[in-house]
Order: sequence, then C-alpha cells, then structure tokens
Amino acid sequence: MNISTNVSHQLLELESESTAAKEKAESRRQIQHLLAGLERQKEELGPIADELITLLKRVGAMASA
Repeated sequence: MNISTNVSHQLLELESESTAAKEKAESRRQIQHLLAGLERQKEELGPIADELITLLKRVGAMASA
C-alpha cells in the first residue's frame, strides 16, 4: 500500500470515528431531553414514568460507555 492510499484510508477512518462520536453525543442529548421531560411529568404519568426513567438511564449509561 503506498503512502497516498494509506493516508486516504486513515482520513476515512478518522471521519467515520468523528461521525460516530457526533451521533453518540446527539443520542445522549436526546436521552437527557427525554429524561428531563419525564421527570417534569412524573406525577402526571405515574408508575410508567419511573419505569421509563430507569430504562432511559440504563440506555444513557450504555451510550456513555
């Protein structure tokens, strides 16, 4: 593999990693937004809110890993 091809390959890998990091950050923001909304409406939604909050926290923790 020549240097030009190697550099191009490395740039594509970096771009892919950058896109994945941006998507991961966006997913975390969406989870945080959902959690905040559920916390605000917890009284109105009842027990289902607690269950959803627990599930979203698990998903958020996995997304952070």
